[in-house]
Amino acid sequence: MQAQVTTIIRSTATTADPRASTTVIIPTTATAHRRTSLLHAIQSVKQSGVAATTLVVVNGPHFDSALLDLLRSRQDIQVVALQNADLPSALFAGRRLVETEFYCFLDDDDEILPNGLALRLRALSERPHVAFVATNGYYRSNGQDTVGVSNADMVADDPLLAITHQCWLASCGGLYRTDLVEAGLFAGLPRFLEWTYLGLKLASTRRLFFLDQPTFRVHDSVDSLSKSRDYRAGAVAALQTALELDLPPRIARRVRARLSEAHHDVAEDYMNDNDLRRAWAHHLASLAEPGGTKYLLFSRWLLPFWHRSSRRGLQ
Repeated sequence: MQAQVTTIIRSTATTADPRASTTVIIPTTATAHRRTSLLHAIQSVKQSGVAATTLVVVNGPHFDSALLDLLRSRQDIQVVALQNADLPSALFAGRRLVETEFYCFLDDDDEILPNGLALRLRALSERPHVAFVATNGYYRSNGQDTVGVSNADMVADDPLLAITHQCWLASCGGLYRTDLVEAGLFAGLPRFLEWTYLGLKLASTRRLFFLDQPTFRVHDSVDSLSKSRDYRAGAVAALQTALELDLPPRIARRVRARLSEAHHDVAEDYMNDNDLRRAWAHHLASLAEPGGTKYLLFSRWLLPFWHRSSRRGLQ
């Protein structure tokens, strides 16, 4: 899968801060309901002691005109617009426009914590041969913060293995050296699990450092994409794409185990839709991967008699 290259419409209202060594790329649909969170994300980039260029990539045609006009009127940010809505393309397009020594990403509903950029910059400046730093952070749900990465020791010891258990590369948690993490690495990202895929790709080809300090906050919600049916279906395609990477056999096996779980999740979705043909296809695919035998008993729910009986029992 290749990232779709779309026409970039530049804003002429702003220029990069010549003092900046870091670009913060914020992809956004810039719809009206994202206004408050987007402006808060932009504000979080402004941190004491760090001059950063904020690059807002407006992703697709469904933006709010008033919000886009506001963004383009500001002299403290850069704005570009993509004609087609596609997050992997937005990440790729933003990366291609980086002119600073370092760069990172920030979702339009998340924030960089005070001193978060400085902590990342210090980690890289102290390790000149490291291509990128990944950091810990907070995930806020129902007003409560929890630490995102709970297996920091495992990340330090074996980052490839660790990311197959828990993604340690948050969308807003990294900082990358522009000359070592080139734009081409962002071409062909899958539409889902893109940061797990990128973490596998980078950790197998680049030197990294994991900083076990929170530098960002992700704001979770009940309607977040990661809870959607499209996400579960997309996870299958993303993990299949990850298996095309040149991964050590032990890591590829772990990815295949994740693929088994993803197939099972989709099989359950189709079973709930009474689409037993597609449910069986994903169920059999789940059984074929490492660890898939734990789903063997699920087979009975896909037999027409058992399925009808279970449906009647739920009514």
